[in-house]
Amino acid sequence: DASDIVPAIYVLQKNVINKNVIELYKSTKTKRVYDLVKFEGFKVSSIEQNKFETKTDYVFSLSTNEAKENLLKRVSHLEPIKKSFKVVYGIKTGNNERFLSKEVKGIENWKKCASSAKNIKKYTIDWQGDYLNVCSDLAGLNNINYEQPKILIQYIRKLSMPARLVCTLDSNGEYYPLNNFSFVISENGNSLKVLLGILNSQLMNWYFSNSFVDYNIKPKYIEQLPLPKEIISSELEAKVTEIISLKVKDKEIDTTNLEKEIDLMVYKLYGLTAEEAKIVDPTLTDSELALIGEKA
Repeated sequence: DASDIVPAIYVLQKNVINKNVIELYKSTKTKRVYDLVKFEGFKVSSIEQNKFETKTDYVFSLSTNEAKENLLKRVSHLEPIKKSFKVVYGIKTGNNERFLSKEVKGIENWKKCASSAKNIKKYTIDWQGDYLNVCSDLAGLNNINYEQPKILIQYIRKLSMPARLVCTLDSNGEYYPLNNFSFVISENGNSLKVLLGILNSQLMNWYFSNSFVDYNIKPKYIEQLPLPKEIISSELEAKVTEIISLKVKDKEIDTTNLEKEIDLMVYKLYGLTAEEAKIVDPTLTDSELALIGEKA
C-alpha cells in the first residue's frame, strides 16, 4: 500500500530470434490479474536492443518510444557542456558542526554558505544564514576560486519531480556551495546566464530525465549535457536577466510566462522542429509551435 513503491517485474525468456527487442509494459488498472507471458492489453512501447546498448550505463526510460529515442540521439551528438564550462562538486566539510555557523565569530575566515537545497530555487537564492569557515583544515576545497559568478544546481532531486534541474545564478560569487550542490563556472568567457536559461528549460529537463536515472544531480551528468551549436544569445540572456531581477525584488513572483518564452527560445537554439518540441512538451499550443518553426 506504500504509494512511493513501484514494483518492477523482469521476465527473461530464452528464444532464438533475429532481432532482439525489449518490450515495455505498464499496468493500466489496479486489482487486475495480468498475463505475464502473453502480456495482453498493456504494452507501452519497445526499444530495440542495438539502441539500448548505446545508452549510458544501459539506462533507458520506461516511457520511451521511437520518436523520443530519435530526438535524444540527435541532440546528444552536440558538444557537451564540459567543452565550454567547468562543472564542480560542492564542498564536503566532513564536519558541518565544526565548520558551519549562523554567525560570524572569532578571527576565522567566515564566508556565506549555501548549505542545503533550501538556499536555492529556480532563478533565485534564498540564503538560510549559514557561514562556512574557509580555512586550511577544510579538506573538501577544490583548487578553484569559489568567489566568482557560478550556477548553483540542487544536488538531490527525486526521479518523480517534474523539474530534475533546479538552477540559479550566484552573480557576485558570494556563496560557497556545500555538497548539496553541483555548480558551474565559466572559464572561457561564455555566458552563464545563457547556460542558466538552457539548464532550467523544459528541453534540458526532458533530456536529463530521459538520460540519467539517479537521485543525485552529479557533475559527471551535467558536463555531458549537450549545448546548441550557438551558445551566444542576447535575447535569451536578456530574458534570464529579467527573471533574476524580478526574483530579487520578490522571490515568490510568478515568472511562468517568461520561463515559457525561454523554453521556446531554447527549442529554436537547438534547431528543434515544431513536431520535436511537441515530443518534449505535449501542452504546447499551435501559436507557440508556430514560433518555433518547422525546419531542424
